[in-house]
Amino acid sequence: MRPEAERDTINRAKETRPVNTDDRIRVLHLLPPSTGGMRTHVLTLLDHFDRRRFDISLAAPAAVQKSITEERLYGARFDALELAEVAEPLGLVYGSLHLSALLHRRRTHILHSHGIRAMLAAGLGGRTAPVRIATLHHPLSAGLSLAARHVVAYAYKTQTHCIATGQAIRNELLALGLPKERIAVISNGVAAHRPSAREVATALGEAGLPEGRPLAVIPSRYALNGGPELKEMVERLITASNCSIAFTGQAVDDPVLRDVREALPADRVFFCGYVRDLQAVLCGADVVALPAPGKATPLTALEAMACGVCVVTAPGGELAEVIADGVTGRVSPSNAAEPFAATVLSVLAARAEARRMGAAAREFVLEAFSADVMIRKLEALYIELLETTSGSTEGAAAQG
Repeated sequence: MRPEAERDTINRAKETRPVNTDDRIRVLHLLPPSTGGMRTHVLTLLDHFDRRRFDISLAAPAAVQKSITEERLYGARFDALELAEVAEPLGLVYGSLHLSALLHRRRTHILHSHGIRAMLAAGLGGRTAPVRIATLHHPLSAGLSLAARHVVAYAYKTQTHCIATGQAIRNELLALGLPKERIAVISNGVAAHRPSAREVATALGEAGLPEGRPLAVIPSRYALNGGPELKEMVERLITASNCSIAFTGQAVDDPVLRDVREALPADRVFFCGYVRDLQAVLCGADVVALPAPGKATPLTALEAMACGVCVVTAPGGELAEVIADGVTGRVSPSNAAEPFAATVLSVLAARAEARRMGAAAREFVLEAFSADVMIRKLEALYIELLETTSGSTEGAAAQG
């Protein structure tokens, strides 16, 4: 059951919509074929937007719709829109033409794209929306070529405004040449809702994870890119404890993880891939480990902390600054395999202490990374940009 305040917020959004939808600001969220943090982020937005003032639509590949229940949409319209890879220019142009037609049909005031692929489509086909906003959820890949960086920089410059989810991402946008006046820092927000015991058991079963053993979850996106030698680290974990290790997320197909899969026992180390209800799996974990969290604060880590689960991260990056070591989680002294594994093992060995840190982490993130605060900042930005951008419609100016 959601806490009372959060449930009231959602009920107001669902039950107090005006009859005349022209009085609301029409916002279309454009999502790539994502099953991870971006999808979770957009669903949190859908949960909390004030529907008296905002008419929300979602456009994404059809496969994304299968992972979203009607309850989570809360009456928001869903339009299937395929977005090709950046390396497929004809497919990207085709998707952009469909996007342009959709924006015209919906008479959209604000196009909000999430991720680089969606932002590129918005740059090509989103010009009919008076306001175009792009959120960069992750730092750019270190392997991105100079030519690709120029394309990304150009696409960002076609946007009215860009949102960075942290200072590290803001610095990247500045490095791409975006003026600081067109960048807003709005941290990801997490909701207070925690899955029920039944939902957790169902999610663990769907992921193929066994019962009766401590569980360490490693989001695969944050197991790569310069973290400890994975095979050695995981070997130490399963040798020194009876825990199961679960890698989650689409990055399980990475060649590095394929090598780990082939070398380690399948009854102890599980490669779950896409998980329908990742939050429930995180809530069922005894520890969530991020050996290579990157520069920015991963939403997955915040979701785990909001579940009251102890998170272990490597030093460096924003997450190590968010977590107070020994208070709201653990920061390993090094990202090398031995000390990182030792830190995870210390959490598994001291269950009461891990629960204490998890409870403190939940209290901290619900205050510092509140979904309601994120939404209010975003709604204020929407209104400000509409008021200052030429071409705003009369209905948008009404603001409900």
